[in-house]
Amino acid sequence: MALSNLRLVRSSWRQIVPLGLVACLAIGSISLVAADATIATDSLRQAHRLLRELDRFLDHNPLLEDDLRLDPGLVAAPDYLGKHAELQSFLDNNPGVVRALQLEPRHFLHRALMREADAPLKYAEVAQLDPFFAAEPAIERQIVEDPTRIRDRDYLILHPSLGDFLAQHPLLNRVFEPETVAKL
Repeated sequence: MALSNLRLVRSSWRQIVPLGLVACLAIGSISLVAADATIATDSLRQAHRLLRELDRFLDHNPLLEDDLRLDPGLVAAPDYLGKHAELQSFLDNNPGVVRALQLEPRHFLHRALMREADAPLKYAEVAQLDPFFAAEPAIERQIVEDPTRIRDRDYLILHPSLGDFLAQHPLLNRVFEPETVAKL
């Protein structure tokens, strides 16, 4: 009987060990995913901190902001930076800004749209437009060129998909309500 008990223990052991290894590997994978998520969250927080620094810089340099909204790649263009020593100095002192802009490619557009709003908006609120812009790149280009178009009644009539999107997002619809023109 002792021999049959030993066989039973060996056979059970062979079944238990693989399950234990699978469980350990699964827990290890979960830990790695959680670590990756923490790193990604930390990177995003750092990017947002750097972009707030950029915002403060741009508040004092509005002409640069217009250039950068129209062509965000200028932050890495040596010719442009050579003509704008203050931007070069800012980027030298904040080396992660270029990477942060890669994570938030519509940052300059968001800033411009926030200025067009009738009420204060957070970046997250204006970022609700990102999926629309991704689906409608021609409209995005036109809004980048002239952010006031988002409030232009005639523009919204010509681009009903934008008007429909705004209508489906009450906060955006309210803050970007088309301006009324007084008739003489």
